Amino acid sequence: MTAAALTDDSTLQNMGPAEPHPLTAINSYRSWIEIAARILQVSRQPSGEIKTHVMYRANLTYGQLGKYLQYLTDRGLLENVNDRYRTTSKGFNFLAQYSQLQGYLNDVNV
Repeated sequence: MTAAALTDDSTLQNMGPAEPHPLTAINSYRSWIEIAARILQVSRQPSGEIKTHVMYRANLTYGQLGKYLQYLTDRGLLENVNDRYRTTSKGFNFLAQYSQLQGYLNDVNV
């Protein structure tokens, strides 16, 4: 897109509103990515965690938990083995990158 196109009001109107993330919570003190990271952290043991333990340790309601578990398993970050949720290698990569990003953000003096 050219600079002229970016300043043209008709181009901006045609773009429409940005779609919110499907897990975006209204009036939440945590972002969806923080919650996803917490679920992956809770489920990192090789034996995994049962749904109830994930729910309590991630501080979620049952309805929220179902949406997050589905989202994370659909993307290969979490797996369900014998009704126990376990972080996958892809999930561990996500946690490493998330931790690195947190470190960068904590180093920024705002």
